Amino acid sequence: MAEAQRAGPLAGTRVLEFSQIIAAPLAGMLLADMGADVVKVESPNGDRTRRSGSIAPGTSKRFQWLNRGKRSLVLDLERPEARELVYERLLPRFDVVMNNFRLHVARSLGIDYETIAAHRPDVIYARITGFGASGPLADDPAIDLIVQAYSGMMADEGRLDAEGTPIGTQSMWVADLIAGVGTALGVVGAVHHHERTGEGQLVDASLLRGAMAAIGSSVMREPVSDAVFSMPAFERVQALIEDGASFAEVTGAWADGSPLRQLGAVRRLYQSVYMAKDGPLVLGATSPGHREAIRGVLGTRDEGGDDPDFDPLDPRMLAEIEELRKELAALIRARTVAEWVEEFRAAGAPVAPMHFSPQLADDPQAAPLLAEIDDPITGEQEQLASLFEMSATPVRAAGPAPPLGRHGAEVLREAGLSDAEIEALRACGAVGSP
Repeated sequence: MAEAQRAGPLAGTRVLEFSQIIAAPLAGMLLADMGADVVKVESPNGDRTRRSGSIAPGTSKRFQWLNRGKRSLVLDLERPEARELVYERLLPRFDVVMNNFRLHVARSLGIDYETIAAHRPDVIYARITGFGASGPLADDPAIDLIVQAYSGMMADEGRLDAEGTPIGTQSMWVADLIAGVGTALGVVGAVHHHERTGEGQLVDASLLRGAMAAIGSSVMREPVSDAVFSMPAFERVQALIEDGASFAEVTGAWADGSPLRQLGAVRRLYQSVYMAKDGPLVLGATSPGHREAIRGVLGTRDEGGDDPDFDPLDPRMLAEIEELRKELAALIRARTVAEWVEEFRAAGAPVAPMHFSPQLADDPQAAPLLAEIDDPITGEQEQLASLFEMSATPVRAAGPAPPLGRHGAEVLREAGLSDAEIEALRACGAVGSP
């Protein structure tokens, strides 16, 4: 990719990404948005997300989002020629190596940290695992749903399907997302350290860390709050499990003992979704002033939640709040979303209509955040331009996701291979053709 297109803060940084599915591809995409030259190394079969929900051949919306701005190189790392190519010709040209294979898979393919660092001692190596690189579950397989369950997030959510079976978050991959963003942040820090000292290092992240970060205050041990809420609730949960209770009963007991249920009852009253006449409306009060503004628009009574003498542990409180919630719901149902939005905004209360994702491309607030990308397989598309902006060093979508193996010859020529060497590697199956 032309250097003129690499004007971001990581311009000149080269990343060799051995990745699949979500977390590491996301981290690589963020680095590419910041100007890094990211080469995604794929097996001859390609990243599995190419075929996940795919309509167009060899790509999918998920793959296009997670892998935009990268170049694709196909290597069969089960062949010694491919591994030697990585060690002898590619590693000297790259600053960062990224991998999210299971530990034993990375070792078997010769791309684990120890092997890579032996060939390139000053390498920045970013590794994302499921449960972490040490401990009894270090080599267990994991996906977002698994670590949502393991981390406590699923119990905290307490969401059930119609049969009473627990379900995780459906609209996003929470653990993958946080692990990917955290890894990108770690790589940026490691690049900065390398520029100052010349020293490489291992950046270690995991999906479990990501899930635990998402519910960080719940994971904490804090004796005062825990003695009042968490531990009594957990003791009730354990007793129910021993008695053979259903999952719905168990999670219900846990939710009843959550400090958010009682301490946050008033908060949820004014931070919630209500149905207006023509669709969902979301209130998001975060302060006494916000709540007062909402009450002023609706003409409802003050429940006393902001009074210093208000007792959130009073068992009568939840019933009173529930009655007030019904009053708010009936009032809001009587008018349209647009009418309520206008009034609440005029009063300074946080409010928004609830959009469905296809609406954002035409929304005056969200549409400017999108970038147009010309994908070589599916054509013109729009994607979120970046997670943030920088005034001096542009952050932007660097280009479309690559077709499988599209840039193989280009990358290998940059590494000093002749066309004859490239053809020989293709002939033995070490390097794939586009």
